[in-house]
Amino acid sequence: MNTNEVHGRLSYLDGARGLASFCVLIHHFFMLVYPTFLYQGLDLNIQSELVVLMAHTPLGIWCDGNFAVTFFFVLSGFVLFYSYEEYKLSTLITLIKACLRRYIRLTLPIIAVCFATFVLLKLNLVYSFQADSLNKEKWIGKFLLTNYSWYDVIIQAAYENYINFKNSKTFSPVLWTIGVELKGSFIVFTLIYLKKYIKPNWLKILIFLALSIYSMNTYYLCIFFGVLIAFIKKNKTILSHFKKFQWLYLLGFIYLGGVRDLDHPLYAWFKMISTDKYSHLLTFKIIGSVCLMLLLITNSKIQCVLQKNVFLYIGKLSYSLYLTHFLILITLGSYLHLNASIFVNFCISTVLAMLTAHLFNFLIDAPSIRISKGLFNRRVNKL
Repeated sequence: MNTNEVHGRLSYLDGARGLASFCVLIHHFFMLVYPTFLYQGLDLNIQSELVVLMAHTPLGIWCDGNFAVTFFFVLSGFVLFYSYEEYKLSTLITLIKACLRRYIRLTLPIIAVCFATFVLLKLNLVYSFQADSLNKEKWIGKFLLTNYSWYDVIIQAAYENYINFKNSKTFSPVLWTIGVELKGSFIVFTLIYLKKYIKPNWLKILIFLALSIYSMNTYYLCIFFGVLIAFIKKNKTILSHFKKFQWLYLLGFIYLGGVRDLDHPLYAWFKMISTDKYSHLLTFKIIGSVCLMLLLITNSKIQCVLQKNVFLYIGKLSYSLYLTHFLILITLGSYLHLNASIFVNFCISTVLAMLTAHLFNFLIDAPSIRISKGLFNRRVNKL
């Protein structure tokens, strides 16, 4: 048996998920202290040379939250398709249960985060508005509700987060991704359910291609790529062929996944193709995420590294860290931005973010998983 796969669980993916969550934390910290890290071209001459370099080249991939998000979606499509067998979604009832289970698993922690933000705002412990006054380009201060009530907490967490998300009316700007995650999950569950009713393989392929093309230049395309990679992983013959191109996946992961500035000389060739920067920037990051996912399932050495206890621990906290780190940045992180050095702020904020994620996982996230699993009679491995 492959030591990287135990009882159907690919534990190295936990490590990858954890690193991606930590990457989002670092990205948002940079956005707090260096907003021009995202808004390239604005006063970058006053930033450190390292920050400028990371803002324009693939060297910044380790703190590129946008890339981490696309990887999250690819990973989600992979995990859901790989772990849910057809017999567990064999009836309409099991399909509905799977969707409800996913909704509850994602939503209960969101309610807790929105509630915590609400309380912090009421107690005047949020300093993000003051912190943004130090920056020419505003970022962290332009989020959060200015007029809010208990009703807003429930509506935001249970409904608007998934249906009508707005950055200017939120308790956390990271919540938009959960809406994509939930709807993407429903799509994957439905595809698995319909597999037994669609017999011809050519028709399955045609439907999959049609959905993928329809979702072009959207984050849902990541979900479909994840499903495709899960199919590759399940077929040992096909997987053996893909293992021959690991160096190509590594190059694609760094060069395309790490793209930040299409005006940089490294990407000069792009101007000959198109002038639409944003949509193609997203496409490049999606391809880079696909390359990273292929690298993960084909390279045993990387798998072994990601199975180290430290990475597995961060992976265990990944959802909690992703949801709660913004709480730290709008409170203590923003306060220290006003009163301490960037290095001190980073060290204290990072440690506190990890501690908060650990506590949140114990009190909120882990119980929400147990509650959601109660909707399924049969156990499904959580990758």
